[in-house]
Amino acid sequence: MKKYNIIFCDDDKEFLDLISLNFISSFNNIEFNIYKFLSLEQLTEFVTNKQVDVLFLDYNFKKENSFDYLEKHNINNTTKLIIVSSFENIIYDSFKYDIFWFIRKSKLDIDLKNLISHLISVLNDENNDVIFKDSNKKLVLNKDKIRIIETHSKNNLVIHEDKQYIIRATFKSIKDIFMNDCDYIMPTYGKFINCKYIKFFNYSDSTIEMIDSTLIPISRAYKKESEKKYGEYLCK
Repeated sequence: MKKYNIIFCDDDKEFLDLISLNFISSFNNIEFNIYKFLSLEQLTEFVTNKQVDVLFLDYNFKKENSFDYLEKHNINNTTKLIIVSSFENIIYDSFKYDIFWFIRKSKLDIDLKNLISHLISVLNDENNDVIFKDSNKKLVLNKDKIRIIETHSKNNLVIHEDKQYIIRATFKSIKDIFMNDCDYIMPTYGKFINCKYIKFFNYSDSTIEMIDSTLIPISRAYKKESEKKYGEYLCK
């Protein structure tokens, strides 16, 4: 399982601590290392020797801005570059540098929340492993092999693979990972199923038959979206 290197670079220590702390508290189901730098010089030394998977880069530094820095230094094209700034007028200029996201310091909570949801989905698609963890254990499973995920009770998830796993976690904690995955549909709230293991999608009586003959009802609220996503899966 890959462990991602996530870097925060900002010469404002108070904000640097704030954004990294908020990120750590919300970034679930993925293994990562956090590095914090107060200067571009420290950042340069790090990127010269190590892989950077995600980089949160402040725009305004004392000696130069981050755009000037990016003009002079090659950041690996696999790095997810996130520009962080108080200057909202530079958003469009930042697109030149193939950024992954832009975070406004004045809207940190909402921008960071939206970023994290998307970033988790992208990294999991690239890696294809997902981590389920609670205070007692950690499961690392390949998404292709997961057949069904469902809530067993308020705080328990049941994961059906070649065998069954039960872990203490909420459905909400893993929802973003699978909601945006084109291989999974949610036929009813609290349950995801992998389209790869569907034997028959019965549109007339709103049921899904899995390859092991398990029958799963589709709730009215999720029928239209389930049909749409399954159709898109078949057309891939």
